[in-house]
Amino acid sequence: MARGAALFFARDFLATEFPRMAEAMRDRPRVYIVLNEQEAATVASLDPEGEIERVGAAHAQHLIGDDGSAVARDRTLRYASLEEIDQVRRAVQAVTDAVLARHPRPSFYFDEPVSGFANEMFNARFKAAGALCLHFQTAWVPGYIFFTSDKGQDEPIRLDLMSGGRALTEKHIESRALGKGLPHYMLSYGKVGTRARDMATTFGKAMYRKFFRRHGTYVDRDIEAHLFHSRALRRSLTGRYSPDPVSDAGGAAGTEAGRKLVLFPLHYEPESLLTHFSTYYRQEDIAARLLDSLPPDARLVIKEHPSQPGALLLPKWRDLVRAKRVIALPGNYPASRLFALKPTIASLGSTLALEAAVAGCPTGVMGSVYFADAPGITRIARPEDWPQVTDTKPATHAEMADWYGDFLDRYCFAGNLMRGKTWIEDPDTVFAALDRVATNK
Repeated sequence: MARGAALFFARDFLATEFPRMAEAMRDRPRVYIVLNEQEAATVASLDPEGEIERVGAAHAQHLIGDDGSAVARDRTLRYASLEEIDQVRRAVQAVTDAVLARHPRPSFYFDEPVSGFANEMFNARFKAAGALCLHFQTAWVPGYIFFTSDKGQDEPIRLDLMSGGRALTEKHIESRALGKGLPHYMLSYGKVGTRARDMATTFGKAMYRKFFRRHGTYVDRDIEAHLFHSRALRRSLTGRYSPDPVSDAGGAAGTEAGRKLVLFPLHYEPESLLTHFSTYYRQEDIAARLLDSLPPDARLVIKEHPSQPGALLLPKWRDLVRAKRVIALPGNYPASRLFALKPTIASLGSTLALEAAVAGCPTGVMGSVYFADAPGITRIARPEDWPQVTDTKPATHAEMADWYGDFLDRYCFAGNLMRGKTWIEDPDTVFAALDRVATNK
């Protein structure tokens, strides 16, 4: 019996990482979707037997389906011209048409988390054709990953490959309380020299795209993410934040003790995932709505993402952070210091929410994150709904260890998927489990 194809959106570093998974899938056709000739050459060198489809090599004559909302969710495409949007829609559809013409019943579609129009459309069409869509996600406990099949995190794929998740979670909770156990994807920017170096490197990447990829696909041409990060790093070198809300002398009994605090932890910006696991487009709008909903005796704390110092110092945040009831903190500010003040957490889906819940802080999440039903965490629909979580029963260490340990055992496996750091401990076992899921769905 012929086995359905495995499809991969092998853009950027995944042109290197996905073909390395081919050894465990030699028994089926493998199709790699790429954005440029460089990615195509990389794939061909690593998996000569794989098929390659390049976005932009052809354009569909007739558009099918309603993809307007997906255009609006794409951080780059929604600002493009009508002609550019039409070109992208036709290019993406042409690729899906070509793949499905040869493989009408694919078994798998592998991808990073949905972050734009192209992979949202690939997810929708390949899923409709019967593929098990697999978007890799990083677990809270370092060294473990899992797959989701939706454009957010509402549909994790159950594999039942682990045991001992509770003990791993208990150890991780203890590590995070000591400021250790950071995710593998977290960038360390404690040193000024590191920030200055990455500022120059990221700006260089933006200029390379601007001048040498101007004829590429819209994803390849996008320079906004690189420029944003470079500008944030530059501001971090000279900018100033709010005073420490916890006095060194008084600790939790310091200046903010007894006052109501609402903490909003930022995601890395420009957050391409934001519009796919939530209904929001701009984090500054969420923060403004939180500020507007505060009672007169409360303050709003906004904390940068640890991998992006300087974000709060950019012009778009200026009016908000200069408000006297707003406390702006750098990403490397220890969250445990804030937890001592028992702030209410209003988060889109930061894993800081898990740590806050364990620390006894009322915690609400607005996005479709996989841990929205964990102990001590409450789903909220809007920023203004944060008061609904103030009376939430705090999670104990044991309750969180039970819940997250069970999640690890059911959905996760040992591995990592990052540029130059990809590994899967037992790929044959993982893909055998995926086969079982695909067969039984």
